[in-house]
Amino acid sequence: MFFLLWIHEHILLQSKGIVFVTTVCQFLVFFENISESIAVETASLRFSAREDFCCRTRFKKLRNIQLLIIMFNIGYAPVVYLFKMLSMAAAVLCGYLAHFSSLIAWRPSKLSL
Repeated sequence: MFFLLWIHEHILLQSKGIVFVTTVCQFLVFFENISESIAVETASLRFSAREDFCCRTRFKKLRNIQLLIIMFNIGYAPVVYLFKMLSMAAAVLCGYLAHFSSLIAWRPSKLSL
């Protein structure tokens, strides 16, 4: 019985890490796809001939990219907010640790008298 509970607990702990890794991978894949789409559209606008330039199709593609970004921002707003808060908390914590470690290093020793 204990072994089954132990396995269940470790499966739950591992699933939290897997969810974090999956979310970060989804972020990276989305950013890569959007960056590639924007680069392709920018290049096609820059090097297109005037004869085959269709403003309506270009506008639809750019509008599609804009809608994808808006949907991503709406869907992942709580996760992005959590990542921002965690990174700011880590930065503040590291700043305090660096400050207090420098204070400890500057403390004069009683043996140096």
